[in-house]
Amino acid sequence: MGYKELTSQFQQMESRLQTLAPRLSEYRSQAAQAQNAVNRAQDTVDAARDAVNTAQGDVNAMQAEYSHYMSYSSRNLDEQHEQQLQAIQQELGRRLSAAQSRLSAAKSQLGAAQSQLQAAKGELSSAKSKLAQLESLLRDLAGGYGQIKSQAARDIPKLEAAAAKVNALMDNRYGSGLSSVKAQIRTQWAGTQKLSVYCDQRIRQIQNALNSGSGEGEQRVRGREEGRSR
Repeated sequence: MGYKELTSQFQQMESRLQTLAPRLSEYRSQAAQAQNAVNRAQDTVDAARDAVNTAQGDVNAMQAEYSHYMSYSSRNLDEQHEQQLQAIQQELGRRLSAAQSRLSAAKSQLGAAQSQLQAAKGELSSAKSKLAQLESLLRDLAGGYGQIKSQAARDIPKLEAAAAKVNALMDNRYGSGLSSVKAQIRTQWAGTQKLSVYCDQRIRQIQNALNSGSGEGEQRVRGREEGRSR
């Protein structure tokens, strides 16, 4: 690959990097926001499930008490005590119905919360996928810079050898017209050296950008899961 082709490839990669690099923080922010939305939705589901369990406990207790009083027979009761028993049974029936309504409402809220959680997880999955694709493109770009750096490392000794030959020719009478060739080789040698340095810088910049902030979302999720398990 000639110096011009190498420079052209480097410039194309620079343009690509300028397009991709700003998206990294944007996509990470979107993924973090999606993770926070999942966390909030999970908290809502947990609270709704607790409410269902509480309401179910109330219904169970009320059902037991209602069944207990409904088992009484009014056969041997006088009119006053019979009316009292009926009043208790009616009141317990009303309370049981109210408890069942609360349980139904709690289950409905739990269902809605679970739907929101699934939607939030879908958004998180999409955000993570988009971020992963971008990170893959940046890794590929770093690999491309690495290829240019490797090619430059192969070309530099060749240019130095060519310069040595030109210098040797210029020392005899046949080398009077080689000044422009020498200048061209010197320019290409210096440019190739710079390309190697620039590529090394870009590789480190991309690697640092990819490594910074990686795994934070997973650590937050893991911390929340461990907190719930304790």
